[in-house]
Amino acid sequence: MPPKSPPIVPPADDTIADDFTREQIAEHLASTLQCIVHAEAEWPGLVSLVESDRTGNLGKLIALLDPSLQGLFEALTPVAGEAPAKLAAKTKLAAVFNATLGNQDQGKDPGVFEVELLVRRITRIKAAQQIVAALDALRKRFADDILNTGAMVVEPGLKALDVARGIADSNAEFRSLLAPVTNSLGEMTKAARTAQADARVKAKAAKVAGKANAAPEAPTPAKP
Repeated sequence: MPPKSPPIVPPADDTIADDFTREQIAEHLASTLQCIVHAEAEWPGLVSLVESDRTGNLGKLIALLDPSLQGLFEALTPVAGEAPAKLAAKTKLAAVFNATLGNQDQGKDPGVFEVELLVRRITRIKAAQQIVAALDALRKRFADDILNTGAMVVEPGLKALDVARGIADSNAEFRSLLAPVTNSLGEMTKAARTAQADARVKAKAAKVAGKANAAPEAPTPAKP
């Protein structure tokens, strides 16, 4: 049994993440990442697929086939209190599946079509789907907060960079102090201009290639 994550204690006051000190940010990051580690440890044996195994994977059909499979598994599963004739029919039907598919369900007994195992797998799929949905919602919330927090930095930050550049241009006393800032801005501008030039070259090359590959125009018929 994996160790349980420590309980998350909400702040006693109205503190929000934007109020955290850098030390608190580091503490909350470590705690959050540990929670993720514990969450994965709750489900030992999780499988990771390469991209080629995801494409066309039969597992994508589970939602479509779930009602039919559930109906089949119910037809094969004896239920206490059912009529003797129905129980006998289920036993005979299960024997057919045991003989034909007992070794194809990736279970433990090759002589038995393990319906209970398959039902448990469907239950686990539905649990995992809930986890994925919750994690995806949390991912979107963190992503939105990154954008919002970034905007709160960039808006005053751009103005501060403009001020710093102006000071560096006009004040020799602060020029060396602000040299890392101006150098960084210069490199950023240089990289942007290089990217624009590369894009223009690629666009021109694509245009030339398009003309070269175009079908030749049909000759204009001579006038009689």
